[in-house]
Amino acid sequence: MTWAWPQTMDALVAAPGSHRVLLENDWVRVLEVVIEPGAREPEHTHQAPSVMIVDEPAPIRYYAGAEPNHPTFRSARTCQSGK
Repeated sequence: MTWAWPQTMDALVAAPGSHRVLLENDWVRVLEVVIEPGAREPEHTHQAPSVMIVDEPAPIRYYAGAEPNHPTFRSARTCQSGK
């Protein structure tokens, strides 16, 4: 898989305070992500399509730079990104 972003944008590099590897091998990368209420994540990406399992439904707003980028509020218990 080709990834168009610089390595510095990888979630583990750009947002290490909230991302932790639980398992990584040639087929899968499992991260634990903990974001405290009101916290704002540094801009980052994920190298592969992602599936998120949310312990507690919470509003999530996506930003591009300083402005909301298609603000999205999700309350579902799972969500998927990428293709």
